[in-house]
Amino acid sequence: MDRNDEYSDIHLIEEFIEDEEEDSYVSDDNGENVNVNDGMITAAEECETFLSPGGTKYWVPNVLENVKLAVGDTFGSIEEADTAYRRYADEVGFDVRQSNRKKNKDGFVQTSGASIGGSKAHNIQAALKGGVENVGATLVDYKNASRGMITYVGTKDAQMLINLMMKRQKYAPEFFFEYKVVEGELHAIFWADEISRMNYKEFGDTISFDATYRTNRHAYNFVPFIAVDNHKRSIVVGSALISNEDAENYTWVLQAFLKAHEKQPRFVITDQCLGMKAAIPLVFTESSHRFCAWHIMDKMPGKVTMSKDDNIAFKKRINRLVWSTHIGADEFENEWERAIKEFGLEGHEWLKDIYSIRESWISAYYRDEPMSGLMRTTSRSESSHAYFRLFASFKNDLVRFLRAYDSSMEKQRNKHACLEFATRNTFPRRFSPLGIERHASKVYTRIVFFDVQKEIRKAIYFCGLDFMSQEGDLKTYNVAHKKKNLMTKVSYEVIHNVCTNIFTCECNMFVRVGLPCRHILKVLMNDGVDKIPEGFISRRWTRALIPVQVQAARARYGEIDVEKQTLINAKDRAEALKDCYGDAPEDPEVLPAAGIRNKGCRRGK
Repeated sequence: MDRNDEYSDIHLIEEFIEDEEEDSYVSDDNGENVNVNDGMITAAEECETFLSPGGTKYWVPNVLENVKLAVGDTFGSIEEADTAYRRYADEVGFDVRQSNRKKNKDGFVQTSGASIGGSKAHNIQAALKGGVENVGATLVDYKNASRGMITYVGTKDAQMLINLMMKRQKYAPEFFFEYKVVEGELHAIFWADEISRMNYKEFGDTISFDATYRTNRHAYNFVPFIAVDNHKRSIVVGSALISNEDAENYTWVLQAFLKAHEKQPRFVITDQCLGMKAAIPLVFTESSHRFCAWHIMDKMPGKVTMSKDDNIAFKKRINRLVWSTHIGADEFENEWERAIKEFGLEGHEWLKDIYSIRESWISAYYRDEPMSGLMRTTSRSESSHAYFRLFASFKNDLVRFLRAYDSSMEKQRNKHACLEFATRNTFPRRFSPLGIERHASKVYTRIVFFDVQKEIRKAIYFCGLDFMSQEGDLKTYNVAHKKKNLMTKVSYEVIHNVCTNIFTCECNMFVRVGLPCRHILKVLMNDGVDKIPEGFISRRWTRALIPVQVQAARARYGEIDVEKQTLINAKDRAEALKDCYGDAPEDPEVLPAAGIRNKGCRRGK
């Protein structure tokens, strides 16, 4: 450590003079200042006195050379520097303290990514360092640092956000972003970094998106696009901020999404937002748009009123139809009409409305579509909103919002890395000695293997197999599956094409979620197969698809490196803010949109 990072000799001496002058006077009983050093020889009197070119008086104490400090001295640690200064001070006759004016903003800027204020930041630092006395800064210092950030950014955050995105794109060409400006105001921005683009390439068959609110002080709607990774966890494959939820903004965002990823998803799950409903068929022309079934069913108690007993019975009846993964469209329509007649609801307008759009939300109409069972609701989007709110705040300007976003993404990706590590380095306990189970443990990620293992267990204990017939290359089996009560049986027909080694099952589990079902596994085990056929191994559930990258976003994009992080304590507040936020343009070309009144906005000023 170079002691010049903190003070030169002159700075040290000037602070000593100021401190000595303040401490040399006390008040007597009459309130008059009395110099306590009168009649005493001070250390300064044994020093050589000089005047600087600017007229400042300073002096250099006469001490032994082995304790004297000189410009250019270096130390191996803070402790060594502190010891050397104190030895020098003892010889000269004054005290030494470590400056705290550099530490206050450091503690706050490390916590700015968590979107907490000065008071909470100070409390966190006190808890981490074992007490308020060890923080090195007061609560006022932290509040001043918070206020300094707000003042530094002002109304320039839209331009600063764009500048940060441009810098990231320059540093990492795979970083994609586009923005939309109307009359000098930012109306929409979309971005997807290199990891989000890799995730979409592997897991972009089904996505969900929904707007969340109260993430920034300009009331932009935050729109994360959510997919499911090979560990069955939610991941972000793109994000947007929009000034309002109209069809024009959503159309622009989806077009930017398509530019970034270059292919359309199979399924898009949303709520019944009119802007999304209008935009999706215009851009995602090859995708199936599904409404969230949970949102529709959640409205039913308030829309359909009847006696308590009838209400419970009707709800159970309809739920079985809506959420069933085994019935087809014709069976759904017949059972729906039968239920409506039994409960005397033929003329109910709301039920007519949701039935008229049944092809947009009922699972029976998607049972033959690949990966249709991966997501049926926007619940993953809802949970991601709660997750992002842990980091974001309605007080954030747009640059602080990006920092909070980076923090949440790094945490998400760290979890992915931990799951990858567990998959590659641990071997889950197997239920049986079957070769097919051993093969599954090597193919799938750890969490997905447990699902396949459950199907294997049920195939062994609960499934009975009968060979039915063979016509040409097609062998037909009947697999009876006992339910938990061991009284009722459900039978499924499994067809094996011997020539192509392809299996199909009535339950359609492989089509819906990409995993082999217990019925097909029963046939395989009956034939002595010790490996899952290649055609039944869906790539999206296998291991090591995405490189484990948990490096902080600021390091990935060259916004700060280890050396800068080490030296940040030696910079003044303006430099620290510049490091954290980027340059503040004097005359920004783009401003935040004015007058946004979206959901979640606060009233008042």
